[in-house]
Amino acid sequence: ASAEGDDGEAWFATSFSKSFMSGLSAVPELVRNVALIGHLHHGKTVLMDSLVQQTHEHKRDLERNERFMDARFDEQERGLSVKSKPISLVLPNHKDKSYLFNFIDTPGHPNFVDEVSAALRLADGAIFVIDVVEGLTSHAKTLLRHAATERCDIVVVLNKMDRLITELKLPPIDAYFKIRHVLQEVNQTLETLPQLCND
Repeated sequence: ASAEGDDGEAWFATSFSKSFMSGLSAVPELVRNVALIGHLHHGKTVLMDSLVQQTHEHKRDLERNERFMDARFDEQERGLSVKSKPISLVLPNHKDKSYLFNFIDTPGHPNFVDEVSAALRLADGAIFVIDVVEGLTSHAKTLLRHAATERCDIVVVLNKMDRLITELKLPPIDAYFKIRHVLQEVNQTLETLPQLCND
């Protein structure tokens, strides 16, 4: 069943009803609080918009730079997130069991790291988005350490894989080693944290 917003606009129609979402929120075992973190322009907001696309009947044109999460005028004008934004979505797992995800899309600019810190304090887990071409920047390492320090479960998303082919023109074996190198950097960063080494 789909749900419509209070103003009746079809844009707000979702693939789940508000009553179903409300029912899930009453069962803590079915609720996940997740922060999307990563460096500036690595694709966090586009990933979040893609998840919104999966759960809403109206489809925004992402190629025309229509964004759901960057709703503020200054964010649209600058092309970057300034404030963290929460959104709740009902998404299924691989067995088609529904969970309520409370996502927090965070800014990637180092000047807004306080927004990321607050989001990670609230989250059970973090989706760590990395541009596979740019790899793990110094700011991204800081965010990764912060998520680990907050004891968040971390899921790594390697984004912009097409750049390996379209921009770097890498053959498959070189692309594989580039991806492997990025993952090794992530693991090495996590291994430097003493509280993780002691667990």
